[in-house]
Amino acid sequence: MKVLRVRPDFYKIEYAINPYMLDEDGNLKQVDQNLAQKQWQALGDVYRSLGFEVTELPGVRGLPDMVYCANTSFPFLKNGKKVMIRPKMMSENRQDEVTSVAKYFSELGYEI
Repeated sequence: MKVLRVRPDFYKIEYAINPYMLDEDGNLKQVDQNLAQKQWQALGDVYRSLGFEVTELPGVRGLPDMVYCANTSFPFLKNGKKVMIRPKMMSENRQDEVTSVAKYFSELGYEI
């Protein structure tokens, strides 16, 4: 099993694309960077302990939600050929994440 992760180097709440990003007063919530880093590392440790192959991409400044990379690509094999489908993110704020992840898969020889 393989897992693709993005490091939380630039993870924070810069905008609200869902109600969970706002506090009870309607302000953007704050991220505890130290806790986020520890939790991210702990999850990676669990994946590795289960025998997963873990690939970690660097975060990108200006793309704080890139850590949620499960929806930024759909890679698969089709008749032995590596293919990646680029999704269209509903939030305009997240569309550049797809470009960044597609570049990674392109460098691995995937047809995008």
